[in-house]
Amino acid sequence: SQLAVSVKRTPATRGKKLFLFLSQKALTEKDGRFLAEHGYVRADLLDTLLSFPELAGSQDAFTFTYLHPGIYYLTVVADLDGDGLPGPGDISHPRTKVVVKPKSKQAVHVDELNVLN
Repeated sequence: SQLAVSVKRTPATRGKKLFLFLSQKALTEKDGRFLAEHGYVRADLLDTLLSFPELAGSQDAFTFTYLHPGIYYLTVVADLDGDGLPGPGDISHPRTKVVVKPKSKQAVHVDELNVLN
């Protein structure tokens, strides 16, 4: 299956690197704040990552390919401090649950990339 992801950038996220995390467990609360330990996404949750591409500051879309059917969580993080880690000061969005169906082409649009952690 394929999952196309597009992101609406805000003035705060323009030109910033974006991390796209596809995981088996949610990395954020329902309101979009990280499920955190010491300000960073909990290590046990990072262990559930399946794919984690990065988008350059000028990109706003990516397509995951060769996905197995199942239930996933998509988390987009704008790396405001440029440290390469999802942590304090970065921007995320409310959790997005994605159900991937067999042999499908699906699309998800993230337009609430506005939660400051």
